Amino acid sequence: MCPIQDDLGGPRSRSFVEVETDEGLIGIGEATTEFHEMAVKAQIEVELKGRFVGQDPTDVERLWQVGYRDFWWRRGVVHTSAMSGLDMALWDLKGKAAGLPVFKLLGGKVRDRVRCYIRYGVEFYG
Repeated sequence: MCPIQDDLGGPRSRSFVEVETDEGLIGIGEATTEFHEMAVKAQIEVELKGRFVGQDPTDVERLWQVGYRDFWWRRGVVHTSAMSGLDMALWDLKGKAAGLPVFKLLGGKVRDRVRCYIRYGVEFYG
């Protein structure tokens, strides 16, 4: 977990997920659920880790299906956040294993410019 100070002076938190191979490669992803970091961590450690350990970490699509399909009955925000962190970490790992940036694994450059968008929720502290 990584606490971050937001522009309003309040705490924000992010959970970073690390996936490590037997060869020592590490992929990093972000699983964000404001103020429910321990639930996301438990979802990964208790429910998902056992389904992923021992599998080919570069088979991202299959692992995502395993983590998603096996939880059809309770895919709430905590599980979805845990899966998103694992998904990002696996893509990062796959890129590192291939020696390529992730965007090339996802089809490569398709335009010279990208329109940016930011969404920032406004919370009131008090």
